[in-house]
Amino acid sequence: MIIGTVVLLLPLVFCSAKAQGKAYNDTCSPGTDTCATGQICKVDGTTANTNRCLCDTNHHWVVNNGNGCQCDSGNHWVANSSSTGCQCSTGYTGATCKASLGTACTSTNDCDTTTIATAVCDVLAQPAVCKIQGTGDCTGRTNQCVSNATCTNNVCVCTAKYTTNTGKLCGTVLGSTCNAAADCNTTVPHSDCSGGKTCTCITGYTVNGTDCKAVLGSTCNAAADCNTTVPHSDCSGGKTCTCITGYTVNGTDCKAVLGSTCNTAADCNTTVPHSDCSGGKTCTCITGYAVQGAVCKAGLNTTCTATTDCATVTTADAVCDLNAASKICSVGSGGDCTNAKCVSHATCTSNVCTCDTGYTTTTSKLCVESNGNMNILSLALTLTSVFAVYIL
Repeated sequence: MIIGTVVLLLPLVFCSAKAQGKAYNDTCSPGTDTCATGQICKVDGTTANTNRCLCDTNHHWVVNNGNGCQCDSGNHWVANSSSTGCQCSTGYTGATCKASLGTACTSTNDCDTTTIATAVCDVLAQPAVCKIQGTGDCTGRTNQCVSNATCTNNVCVCTAKYTTNTGKLCGTVLGSTCNAAADCNTTVPHSDCSGGKTCTCITGYTVNGTDCKAVLGSTCNAAADCNTTVPHSDCSGGKTCTCITGYTVNGTDCKAVLGSTCNTAADCNTTVPHSDCSGGKTCTCITGYAVQGAVCKAGLNTTCTATTDCATVTTADAVCDLNAASKICSVGSGGDCTNAKCVSHATCTSNVCTCDTGYTTTTSKLCVESNGNMNILSLALTLTSVFAVYIL
C-alpha cells in the first residue's frame, strides 16, 4: 500500500512543476516545455539560434529588468484581472490599444480609427483629445465633434467663420486655402482669396479673431468695424474709422490726449510725454510739468535740455539754464523772479533777474562772462592799430 501511494503522487508533482513553467530566458523545447505566463518558447535570434522562454510580443509583454515579462504600459497595456495576459488600459481600445474618443492624443495616429473611422486628434482643443472630424458621422455622439463644430443632423458641421481644413479640423476661414474670393468673403466680410490661394483680410482691414476689422482711415459700416480692432475709435459720418473725441492717432492706435479719460499711463504718455493717467482716470501732466497747448512742458526747477522744454505759459521768462551743472528751467535775465530762481550768474534784484557784475545778457536770456568778450575786442583794436601804423 505504501508503494502504491508513492507511485500515485509522482505524476502530481511532475504536473505541478510543468504548470509553473520555465523561467524567462531558460532554454526550452517548443511543444514540450511550458514557459511562465506571458512567455513563449522561441528562437532567441542569436547566431546559435537557441530556443528560449521569451516574452510573447503577440500579447504585448515586454522585458522587465531581464527577470520576467510585464504588460507594455508604454503602449497603454495593463494586465488582465487573472494576470494571464494583457488588455488595453481605460480610454484605449482595439488590437493595438488606440485612444478612444475623448482620450488624450498628440496626433491622429494615436486615435482608434478602427471603431470610429472619422476619429482625429483635435489639436485645437486644450488639451488635445480624439474627436469626430468635421463632416464626420456623430450619430449617438452629439458631444464628440471637434472644436468649433456642432452635431447637426448626425453630421459634425463647422460653425460660422470656421471651415474644414486639411487635418479635418474646423479652423478659421482666415488663413485657409481657397480658389475664389467667394470662398472667403461669403463667410468673413472684407476678406479675399490672395494670390497665394489663402483667405486674408483686404487692404485696410486686419485680423481680429475670426473677423477682418477696419483699421484707422479705411472704410466702415458700424462702430464695431473699428473699435473692436482699435479701442477709442468709431465709424465717422464719412464711413471712415477715426479716433473719437479726446483721442488722437498714434501709429495704428488711438491714444488719449490731455484731459481725456484713460485707464493706464500708456493711454496718455505714449501720445503726450510727461503725462499720466491720474486717479480720476484723466490724462494730466505729471508733477513738475505744466500744460502748454497739447503737451506737457517742464516747470521751474525741472530738468531740461533746451528752452523749448520749459513751460512759458506759467513763467513767461522761463529758459533752460544751460550754464548750470544740472540743467533746469529757471527765470531768465530780465524776468520776474518773485519766489523763483534765476539762471546761473544772475541775482534777483527788486524781483527782477539781473546778471551779476562781469556778466552780460545774451539773446537767450542767459548770463555769460563779459570779460572774455572785452578782451577779444581789445585785441582786435590793438591789431587794427598796429596794421594802420605799418601801412602809414
